[in-house]
Amino acid sequence: MKQTECGLPPGFRHEVLSLLFAAKGVDPIHGTRDLILHLIASHHGRCRPFAPVAIDNSATCLTFEEISICGEERVGEPQACLTIEAADRFWNLTRQYGWWGLAYLEALLRLADWKASDNEGAEVSQ
Repeated sequence: MKQTECGLPPGFRHEVLSLLFAAKGVDPIHGTRDLILHLIASHHGRCRPFAPVAIDNSATCLTFEEISICGEERVGEPQACLTIEAADRFWNLTRQYGWWGLAYLEALLRLADWKASDNEGAEVSQ
């Protein structure tokens, strides 16, 4: 099914919505908060450094594990702020971990994501 058939705007990326949820759920005092947020945003190769912008004018409020993202947070100016925050976070982490260090961490997560996707539906043996 195409994303437009689901009511999602063209260019919609689930990782950007996941980032909005994570930004509210990850403790701001946590020492690796920026790395966690960056890895969520970049786990499909985007947000390096810019987050794609997809304006969803019909966005509704969503709730996941007691965290709510209201429609107003998903449209308009917050998208521009999100793009700037993702870019700033990328450059700060690049300075912290180095070009190859950050790319290595991203690759580890992407490979783990692919492996988990391959194993979906497989029985877990004990």
